[in-house]
Amino acid sequence: DNPFITGISHAWDENGAYIGLISLVLFLIGIPLLWKKHWPLILTSLTFLWLSFGNRAPISLWNFFQLFPVWNMVSSASRSIIIFIFCY
Repeated sequence: DNPFITGISHAWDENGAYIGLISLVLFLIGIPLLWKKHWPLILTSLTFLWLSFGNRAPISLWNFFQLFPVWNMVSSASRSIIIFIFCY
């Protein structure tokens, strides 16, 4: 199995922020429609979505952020999904 798709790095309470397929599709449709007005929010959202995959992503933004003093104290990449959901 591909750990990017099926991997869970912590317990279910850390990985249980399920947003749903329909809302994700609507978000993806809205990106090109709202880009000019809301591009900072969209970039923030996509960055934290990528960050929430942790070191399971093929290109890991999580490993890069672990080099910085504040981010290396965060133990769970899946907590970034909360910021994604608020920006979403």
